[in-house]
This record gives sequence, C-alpha cells and structure tokens, in this order.
Amino acid sequence: MKQLLIHNALLFDCTGRAPQSGGAMLVEDGQIKAVGTNQSLGADTLKNRDDVTAIDAGGRSLLPGLIDGHVHLSQVFVTESGAHRVARLEPDSWFALRMLRNAWDALCAGITTVRVVGDHNHIDLELKRAIHGGQIPGPRIVTAGRPIISTGGHGHNLVSCLEADGPYEIRKAARAQIKAGADLVKLMITGGIASPGEQVDTPQMTFDEMEAATTVAHHYDKPVAAHAGGIRSIQMAIKAGVDCFEHGYIIDEETADMLVRENRILVPTLGVTHHPEYIEDSKRPEWWRLKAQRAKQRHQQSFLTCLRAGVKIGIGSDIPDIHEYGIKEMELLQSVGMDGMKVLEAATRVNAEICRVADRVGTLETGKDADCILVDGDPRTVTNVRKLRLVVKSGKIIVSKLASVEAPAALANV
Repeated sequence: MKQLLIHNALLFDCTGRAPQSGGAMLVEDGQIKAVGTNQSLGADTLKNRDDVTAIDAGGRSLLPGLIDGHVHLSQVFVTESGAHRVARLEPDSWFALRMLRNAWDALCAGITTVRVVGDHNHIDLELKRAIHGGQIPGPRIVTAGRPIISTGGHGHNLVSCLEADGPYEIRKAARAQIKAGADLVKLMITGGIASPGEQVDTPQMTFDEMEAATTVAHHYDKPVAAHAGGIRSIQMAIKAGVDCFEHGYIIDEETADMLVRENRILVPTLGVTHHPEYIEDSKRPEWWRLKAQRAKQRHQQSFLTCLRAGVKIGIGSDIPDIHEYGIKEMELLQSVGMDGMKVLEAATRVNAEICRVADRVGTLETGKDADCILVDGDPRTVTNVRKLRLVVKSGKIIVSKLASVEAPAALANV
C-alpha cells in the first residue's frame, strides 16, 4: 500500500499544543506513522517517492477528524404522534437505510466518529459491525443500544426506549445492552423536551436504580451516560457513579463543582433549545416548542456555569441532519462564550475520551488511526470548519475538494 503524506499544513494536533505552521503527517496502513514538520519528516524527499501519495495542504489547516458525542442516527420528528407512529409502522429496513444515509452524510462533513446514545432495535449495533468490518463506509460508531427509561419516562413516545423499574429490572436492562454489544449504557434520569407530560427537571429514576445500572456497566468497564435536566437528579447520579451527563438543562454552581471534583463530563447539546429553525418548526407540537423556548435561557446559563467552573465539556448535536447540526453545535458554543480552540479540542480529544477511543483517535499523534480533515482558514474561528477540503478516515480519502486529489465515488470507498 502507498503511504499518504500531507505536508505544508497549519497543524492542529489537538493535544493541547499550539498549532504548528509547516506541519506534516505521514500515514501508513491506516495509522499515523509520523507527525511533525515538513523538515522533520523529510517531506521534500518523501513527496517525490513512487510509493507515497503526497498532498500539498497549501497552508490549510489540518486537524483530527471531528467526533459528534450525542447522536441518534434514525431520529425523525414529525407531528405530535408521528415519531410514535413511525416507530410502530415503519419497517426496520427503513430505519436502517436512514441510519446509513445519516452516517454517510456525517462522515462526508468530516465527522469521522459518532457516539450514538440510543437508537432503534439495535440496528445501530449492526451498522457499527458492518462499518467496522469494511462492508460499508461510515464513521466509527460508539453506541449505547437501547436507552433505558422508567415506565412512562422520557422517550416513551419515541423509538425503542426500554422501560424498566427498580434496581433488578434496571440491571437486567443494562446487561441486555452489553450482551447485544453496546459500548456504553444510556439512562434517562429526568424528563426532557421531546416527551409530553413532564418538565426537563422531572426526576424519573431513583438513586438505587441509577446505581444498579452503573454497577453493572462498570463491571464490564463500560461508561454510563445520563439524559439529565435537573440539579437534584444530577447530584444523585454523580454519587451513583454516572460518568457523563447529556443536556444539563438546569445546573447550579454547587452541581458544577461536583462535576469537576468527581471528574464527570457534560455534553450540553445547546442546539436543542437554541436553533429556531429546529425548535419552531411547525411539525413540532406546541407543547414541545414551548418547553424548548422556556428552557433556552436556563440551559445556556447552566452551560456557562459549567464552563466557568472548569467542567470537562464535549460536543453533541442531538438533532437530525448530523452533518449540519454537528458543526452548528460547535459554532453555537463558541458564540455563547467557549474559546475556539477549546471547542476544537472538545470535538476531538475530549469527545474521544468520552467515547473511550482516545487511544485510537481524537488527536494527531504517532500510532493513532489516521482520521483527519483539511479546511480553509483557521478553525479556531469555528465556522471555518465548514470550509472542508479533505476528509480522511483510517488513512483512506473519503472526500476531496482539492484539484490535485481524486475524490472517491460516493459510498464506494470501503
């Protein structure tokens, strides 16, 4: 196999080091063989070798492939009863096709890894196996299988949530996801926006139920993520051992300090209360739109409280059209006060930690899988991430908008 050399780049390795001009990266057998400068890698010599495919970045920015830390690949929202109806009437084959399309679109937008925090009938697990086995192209998938909720809890009107009550049922539900091949366990511990008859901070799991799930998951070295909206439930979940919190609609300074002290992570998904084209869509029922609008200010305030406290923050879209809203979430977090470099690190290195794949991706370092993107401009102004010129996953060129580099056929580059 030919080696791949990307040289003459502004290199963002996302390890915490400052970006480096004149950066270069050498890829072999899908992994990063060397990363440094044009000079240290001998790029002038390498680019002329027959066994090397050389890409001159022309001073563009090279950074790790992006990671979306909160997605539902089959997600579709229509009328008040629509998602409920779709879950019962649409065949699994249609779910699978939509998931494949969404996964491919995400990859073409430079999102080379996704963390699926609940999806339909374990199709996510089969899609993950097909991508990993090379049968179809797509992003690296880390997935929770079916989300676990209390009876009538958040998500009961959506797709494939698994209702369980009490520690015994919760343990069995968690074990069932791990048996199926899940990489993490997802709990819904409070109400949320997308289900009727609840508020975003309505407690929906007891301490014993949360602890039952974390005990099982941690026995298998699997993390637990919790859909969480309220202070009391989040504090209880921290004590119960939950590793990562999704949304965090209502978080005060005391709770933020607890998250820091116990080294827990927040994936704020700020877009679900902030993007008007999503929230105010006429397909959403009125109760949904009202809850999102009411939660917006407190959601942003909670995020900023966590940011000031030093909570470790990841990036997650939680909205259909991942290829669009994954980048929008990054732009949104910067617009409300998160430093641009911190946003990039959240979407790469921190999300890799959340996904438990930091040994493989998330930074540009020797020995890691060669997932990277090339963009015009400085990505610390996050909107420049949209100016995508090249996507590489595991050393294979997925998308090229460079005249000197041939782009592969869609859905053919396995």
